Amino acid sequence: MYGCRLKKLLILRVLFLSMIHILAGGPGLVSAGAEDLRVVTVSIAPQKYFVEQIAGNRIRALVMVEPGANPATYEPKPKQLGQVLESQIYFTIGVPFESVWLKQIASVNPKMRIVRTDAGIRKTTLQGHAHDSSAADPHVWLAPPHVKKIAENMLSALIDLDPIAAESYRANCRGFLAAVEALDGELTQ
Repeated sequence: MYGCRLKKLLILRVLFLSMIHILAGGPGLVSAGAEDLRVVTVSIAPQKYFVEQIAGNRIRALVMVEPGANPATYEPKPKQLGQVLESQIYFTIGVPFESVWLKQIASVNPKMRIVRTDAGIRKTTLQGHAHDSSAADPHVWLAPPHVKKIAENMLSALIDLDPIAAESYRANCRGFLAAVEALDGELTQ
């Protein structure tokens, strides 16, 4: 019961910080020179936050599933599919929407690299959730150990995309993961 309460606190804190970040505009939304930035697309808002923590203002991240929308049933808007043409990378995370739309999204921009940010994460089975109870839990961005793996997967792809900034990305990622570990320690206590 106590572990469940901690998980709920962590979920609330991550969601709260993500929403503040989205409402504030985030460091990746730089208007001057934005056309010169490399572009990536993510499925959900927490991934955008992770990309921005690693890449700072060197990468512009587009979010496919709009804030407040259900990633299980989301249907991209034509404008979003058009924006995918700008993307060099699409970061997946294993939400249900991807299984329906990812092939179509990839067909819009065949040169875009698809990167599974949940690769290497052992997912737990959903129990008593609105989704299919036999499915793997897609909410991997809520657990700090999983966030570490997601960040490592993103870091590797971002370095491949922009090797000139590799050291900056590594340093930003270390700082981000230190903050995640500190938050995990705080919530555990």
